[in-house]
Amino acid sequence: MAQDTSGGLPSLVADSMTLTQDGALIARGNVEIASGETILRAQEVQYDRAERILTILGPIELQTGENTVVFASYAELDETLREGLVRDASVIVDKHLRLSMEEFVRQEGGISTADQ
Repeated sequence: MAQDTSGGLPSLVADSMTLTQDGALIARGNVEIASGETILRAQEVQYDRAERILTILGPIELQTGENTVVFASYAELDETLREGLVRDASVIVDKHLRLSMEEFVRQEGGISTADQ
């Protein structure tokens, strides 16, 4: 699951969790993952342990520290929640700037490319 860079373990809370035969973890209903200053909320999160990828189904809210909140319908992120693909997204920065895009790539915790 997501690795906490602050030294603590990440936490996962959901209405239900299932471990599949192939080792994937599926969390459904009011899913919340907290790792350091990053908090992810979603309707469903599937964690592929072999690929170390989270498939996230929305609505999604991803808070990264105090200044940035991402709202999206779908995402595929690495287990650090810092890199991957986010679709149908709105990003609010410093509570004042709102960006909307069909898709963006998240790298090192920021946005590297976006399609509007």
